[in-house]
Amino acid sequence: MKDLETIPSTKPKLSEFMEGAANVANNALSSIVPKLGIVISLINDIFTIHENAQFNKKILQYQETFARFQAILKKIKMFTAFETFSRAMNIKKEFIELMKEYEACMNDLSFTMIIVFNEQRRIDNDILTDILSKMIKV
Repeated sequence: MKDLETIPSTKPKLSEFMEGAANVANNALSSIVPKLGIVISLINDIFTIHENAQFNKKILQYQETFARFQAILKKIKMFTAFETFSRAMNIKKEFIELMKEYEACMNDLSFTMIIVFNEQRRIDNDILTDILSKMIKV
């Protein structure tokens, strides 16, 4: 019978086991890593597309509001150009409606004004009332 020390061990050494495990892991992951990179790239692209869509949505909303703002300015221009005695009674009503539309657009566009709207409206209303009373007396 041979001496136990001279019989080679059939158990793999720890270093051989670790090397084998690393090779198996490397082989398994080598096919997944490129695909994982593609997935991450696609997710980043989706987030970028979403951000751009949100930005475009805001631009379209501002564009609509700005078109309304342009339309109200045209109405104001027509209103000021068409001031006649026959319309003297409707002028105040139209003035108030135009000012409300104007202020709504200014608020939607987040424009800031130096003058306080209510005080300016009161001043404009007083002037308009004075002009209308003079027109009616004539």
